[in-house]
Order: sequence, then structure tokens, then C-alpha cells
Amino acid sequence: AYDALAASPLMQRQGLVAAPFRAGLAAVLASLWTGEVVRGSEPDQMLCGPLFLASPGLRDYLRALDASFTAPDPALATAALVHFEGGARGHDDWLRDIGHRVDRMLRTSHAVQDAAANEG
Repeated sequence: AYDALAASPLMQRQGLVAAPFRAGLAAVLASLWTGEVVRGSEPDQMLCGPLFLASPGLRDYLRALDASFTAPDPALATAALVHFEGGARGHDDWLRDIGHRVDRMLRTSHAVQDAAANEG
């Protein structure tokens, strides 16, 4: 979702260049999820490729781990998701606050999806 947000016109007007942002985000997440990334390894190819989180290989891998996996709608990640009133916060506070926001957003999204599935 941040990957899609980085390519948005709003972020481009703010001066964010999507390709380096995507590469940096991919490298950080890959090292978090799989340990240090070894160039050319399977995790490197799956996570750090040009499609990043939109990679069909990554989605297949996640579905193999959890058959109920569905990727959240990238439209859920808006600038409002990461905008906090009241000025700067410390890293730990920001992580806690953003974690609560993302959790709340995903729970709401899943509840809406579940309700729509039950109606159909």
C-alpha cells in the first residue's frame, strides 16, 4: 500500500521519487521478513524485484503459507493513514500509533469483505 501511495501524484508533488522509495522499502521489509537479503536469492527475487509487493510470486507464496490470504486493497493506504496531528513523535510512539491505525483499517476492511461474502 505504501508502494502504491509512493507513486501517487500527491507524493510525487511532495518530491518523493517512487522507484528508490520502492527499492528501499523492499529491502527493509525483505531483511525484516527473511533476514539479511542475499542478492539473487529466492527472497531477493520475490521481494526486491520490480513488482515488489505486487509480485504474483509473493502472493502465491503467501497463499501457500495461509490459504485464506488475500492482499488488502492498495486504495486503503492514503496519506491520511500516516498523517498524525500534533507534531512529531518518537519512533516507538509512531510505531505503536501506526500499528493501531493499520490494524483498525485492516479489521474494518476484512469485516466489510466478510459481510459481502456472506450476502453473496
